[in-house]
Amino acid sequence: MSFKEAPISPGNARWRSWIVTGAAVLGVAITFKLGLWQLSRADEKLSLQAQIQAQSNQAPLRHAEALSNPLSWQQVHRPVELTGEWLSSHTVYLDNRNHQGQAGFWVMTPLRWAPGQVVWVQRGWVQRDLRDARQASPVFTPIEDVLVQGRIAPPLLLFVDSATT
Repeated sequence: MSFKEAPISPGNARWRSWIVTGAAVLGVAITFKLGLWQLSRADEKLSLQAQIQAQSNQAPLRHAEALSNPLSWQQVHRPVELTGEWLSSHTVYLDNRNHQGQAGFWVMTPLRWAPGQVVWVQRGWVQRDLRDARQASPVFTPIEDVLVQGRIAPPLLLFVDSATT
């Protein structure tokens, strides 16, 4: 069985040329738009980094200001210095948090820094127990007052499926 190529007429070749040219122009235009999109994302990230840097250069939020101005807690990435006591019985271990290739937990403990005033503190990461995956390494928690230095983190968002509630 042999196949014969259809003869290419001058009109047919012209159409193919226009199609190839149109596809090339469309490809260049799409690539150009994607490049502009990436540059706008870079600008957004640089702007966010500048905002974070500006907040982190502020004076730390301390006891008196935190009590007198509750809105100061909305200044995400601002430094904080509070003295208080750990409420270790309410410590929470957030599971499935990898660190340098090892499975573990983030440790979250509330700190009572004034009567009726509590703030959650992310205290760090602990490795998962190698024998029992549900267990974490023990975390030392002092019982005396401690000075905590950190920064205000953005709030965690919780999405709840209304069909399951």
